[in-house]
Amino acid sequence: MGRAADASQSEQAVASGRPQLDVQLRAVTKRFGSFTAVNAIDLEVERGQFLTLLGPSGCGKTTTLRMIGGFENADEGSILIDGQPIDTGPKRTRMVFQSYALFPHMTVVQNVAFGLRMERLPKDRIDAGVTAILAKLGLSDHASKFPRQMSGGQQQRVALARALVTQPKVLLLDEPLGALDLKMRKRMQGELKQLQRDVGITFIYVTHDQEEAMNLSDKIVVMDHGNIVQVGTPEEIYRNPATAYVADFIGATNLLPATLLPVVGGQARVRTVLGEFPARLSRPTIAAPGDAVSVAIRPEVIRIGADAAAMPNRQRGVLVEKSFLGSVTRAGIQIADGSGADSFVVLVDFPGTLLYSPGDAVDIGWKTEDALVLARDQRLQTEEALK
Repeated sequence: MGRAADASQSEQAVASGRPQLDVQLRAVTKRFGSFTAVNAIDLEVERGQFLTLLGPSGCGKTTTLRMIGGFENADEGSILIDGQPIDTGPKRTRMVFQSYALFPHMTVVQNVAFGLRMERLPKDRIDAGVTAILAKLGLSDHASKFPRQMSGGQQQRVALARALVTQPKVLLLDEPLGALDLKMRKRMQGELKQLQRDVGITFIYVTHDQEEAMNLSDKIVVMDHGNIVQVGTPEEIYRNPATAYVADFIGATNLLPATLLPVVGGQARVRTVLGEFPARLSRPTIAAPGDAVSVAIRPEVIRIGADAAAMPNRQRGVLVEKSFLGSVTRAGIQIADGSGADSFVVLVDFPGTLLYSPGDAVDIGWKTEDALVLARDQRLQTEEALK
């Protein structure tokens, strides 16, 4: 009955043109005593999607993942896997942990076969499944090794193999690359992304690493204090952040305190420490004239020196710092507000080597559409007040 219902729901979704959903969270809340870890969130995860839950420590991302996996029970709301509540029918998710959680006394083959043995499958099916997944993950030559004889990256692949061999509907990954060094993390990111495409199942991934989320994900869910603040593709999240918090958390940005001025000729204007200039509203009803807002300008869209001359918005400042980062040089340009009472250091990413030196006066400039007006974030205001 369950499988027939699943098939019927899938067929209906295909016929209607709606995306097929592997995971649905409906007003899900989780509390630990008086602390609300997850606050009435709604989320839909499409079949075959690589979705990442992203946010700082304590934002609720791991608790959300654990509820999807059935390791924690929601206090309110419902969670559906492939259209069915998670507490009905067979378990349809598997989890890969940061610690790998491999059995040290078992070989690779024994570790990978463990889940299939628990399902009491025939030996020939277990052997065939283990052989196939070890080959897919490049572990065939390590089949007889114990975890202690393997590198961190190899152990991570064993943990993935053990989860995938059971053919779950959804694979859950809780910061699985956190224990690896930077070079191995980069390599494993590529392998994970390719693996997800090869197996074609839904991956839900937890990380606090923005670059990792941008590199891996089809969709990113940005969380803060138990709430979902934005869901979108990596490009949407980066180029059109919904809030000042998202703009500040995702990548480097110049986040300017500002006041929204009256709209003139359909063009918004703001007053900032960099002076008054036109800017793009993130949404039409973001604020009223006179309200405190934030303006986000990414470092890579700002031009410096002679390149700034053609920009509609320009300022002169002093180079106070620069760092060569390989593909770009990141410069800090200090801009005074004209009265000498305040100043702001604008980050600029210049492609290649920047020939200016600290102390040099330089011009910077940017396009109007690259300055994004966002509602002020109360938490950011508090942090600024404490500096």
